[in-house]
Amino acid sequence: MGTEKNISSSKYQGVRYKKLSNGDIAYYIRFTKDNQRQELKVGTKFEGWTEKMAYNEKIKRENSDDPKNKPLKFKEVVDRFLELQKLHLKKKSYSNINGRIKHLEPIGEKMVDKIAQKDLNDIMIALSEKLANKTINQVIAYAKSILKFAQVEYGITIQNFDNSRKI
Repeated sequence: MGTEKNISSSKYQGVRYKKLSNGDIAYYIRFTKDNQRQELKVGTKFEGWTEKMAYNEKIKRENSDDPKNKPLKFKEVVDRFLELQKLHLKKKSYSNINGRIKHLEPIGEKMVDKIAQKDLNDIMIALSEKLANKTINQVIAYAKSILKFAQVEYGITIQNFDNSRKI
């Protein structure tokens, strides 16, 4: 694209820009997050970005406590999931879900992004000794729902659990 190097803004600290070969100006921000310096392209003048907008984005990124950066335990996601389910379910339906989810305690302390297919299979094997197949399938279905909820709510990337077989 452009052959010029980044030029630091004289007005806004941490904002740099580069004049591109097509005449456009690309804006970059430099900030420190968790003791690491990061440089990120935020946009171009053609897209409507200005030095001030880039500076505001820099401040926002420096000060944000982004939940995507925090590792979440499965139990924390379950609590949030149940909190939202309680709002729009009848009491009996809610207690039914709560009763099924209690069987997922073995993975409660595990980080959501570290849960693998093996964990669900282990739960299925452990539950097969004391529960009916239909109940086990419901427990696994709720586990998948909670993991998909975590993906949407917190932006966490999770494995594809569509290969979980029903008993």
